[in-house]
Amino acid sequence: MAALKVLVVAMGVAILAMIALIGVQLAKRFGGVAAERVLEAQLGLPEGAQILSAVPADGQLALTLRLPDGSTRAAVIDLATGRTLAIVRP
Repeated sequence: MAALKVLVVAMGVAILAMIALIGVQLAKRFGGVAAERVLEAQLGLPEGAQILSAVPADGQLALTLRLPDGSTRAAVIDLATGRTLAIVRP
C-alpha cells in the first residue's frame, strides 16, 4: 500500500512538471516581444542630408537620401553588418 502512495505522488509531480513545461514553452512561443539585436550604423551622411524613405527587404535597407545640394541618392545598407553595399546616383 505504501508503494502505491509513493507511485501516485510521483506521477502527480510528473504531471505537474509536464504542465509547467508546456506552459513555459507556450509563453516563449506566443508571449511578449523577443529580444532582437539592434544594429547601429554610422552612415557618414554630409551635414544637412535628409533620409526621405527607408524600405527594408531581404536583410537589406534601401534608403532614399536628399543631399544638401538638393540632389537625391539611393543607398543600400546590409542590416547584418551595417555596411553600405551600394550608392545609386541618378
